[in-house]
Amino acid sequence: MAAVVAIGVVLAGTACGSDSGAAPPPSPSTPTPSPTPSPPPTTSAFDAARHAACGGQPFNPRAVRPLSRRMRAYKGSGIHPVQLVQMYSYDFSPELPLAWNAASGPIMATQLVLCEYVDGKYRGKIVDQCTYQQADGTTKTVNVRRTRFLYRLFEASTGRPVTTFTVMGSQSACPRSPQTTAKEYPQYVDGPDLVTKLKPYATGPARHA
Repeated sequence: MAAVVAIGVVLAGTACGSDSGAAPPPSPSTPTPSPTPSPPPTTSAFDAARHAACGGQPFNPRAVRPLSRRMRAYKGSGIHPVQLVQMYSYDFSPELPLAWNAASGPIMATQLVLCEYVDGKYRGKIVDQCTYQQADGTTKTVNVRRTRFLYRLFEASTGRPVTTFTVMGSQSACPRSPQTTAKEYPQYVDGPDLVTKLKPYATGPARHA
């Protein structure tokens, strides 16, 4: 399944099945409103803490730090709210159920940090393509590769490892515009596939593998 995304022209839809409408460009006589300036791209202290809680990229087990020692301890029965941290650059990631997605509730209630890495030990085949029609009339094609993801689960308040597991990506999706540094895109993990592996830790008694 190949998807075509237009850049700099009106889109009838977006890549790989996601629908989006775009307003027609203003005529030359129509004043174009000034866009709201975006804040400079800075890494917040919390984002830095989340990456440190995962041991950085590439992963260094000696670099793992607690997300915050003030966060709720991982103990007793569920629910144990999970903070998902994507340790690679891509527009798509699986969604966790609201009941135990730490991003949907008080952040200090987080008990677990789930770190999502591309598993570099697995090399899958090309399964799809994203084709972009650019403003100058040329096209750019980026392959989508079958990808396996490695998940590392840590206690948020201590940095103690809980478990490690892998999940195969099964969903193809194309970013609205090509990522300048990406030579290919991974297939991303379907939410239910991740939930199956994570659920015993997020909803059951606190446990370690």
